Amino acid sequence: MNDSDENRRNERELMEIRSSIFDAERLLKRIESRADELAKKIADSRERVSFATTSKGEKREDIKKLLIGELPTVLLSVEFFPNNKFLIDFAKKSLNLPIPRRGRSRREIIGIVITEVEKLDLRKIEAFRKTLNIVLEKQPKSSTDFFDFWDKTIRSMPMG
Repeated sequence: MNDSDENRRNERELMEIRSSIFDAERLLKRIESRADELAKKIADSRERVSFATTSKGEKREDIKKLLIGELPTVLLSVEFFPNNKFLIDFAKKSLNLPIPRRGRSRREIIGIVITEVEKLDLRKIEAFRKTLNIVLEKQPKSSTDFFDFWDKTIRSMPMG
């Protein structure tokens, strides 16, 4: 056996090792991606469960506090509200709240929406929350789905 044969075997072995490493890295990326998807689904599911309708024992004022506490989580979702225009349109359609498009940050728009929701009477708050629950239970996959579900649901429920 000469040195050139041994070198070829070493080169083949090295190529096989690198190929195995490449395959393992590709598999790990797929596993990591799947784990991220599952984690997101679990987190989304927990958010939606937190919007579940209130128990009979809850006081009416608690309903308002709960909605106002949970609403920022939904409004901050880039999945449902990818940009300020979606937030502004949502405020206009759901609360009849005109917000100028220019000069407002995302956080400022969300603050305005939450402030206006807080001003609603309890009957309107309950209707708003029911509508939001129905939409989130349908598990919209995108902002388009969210707004389609919202429009259909809000048309079928009186907001006062």
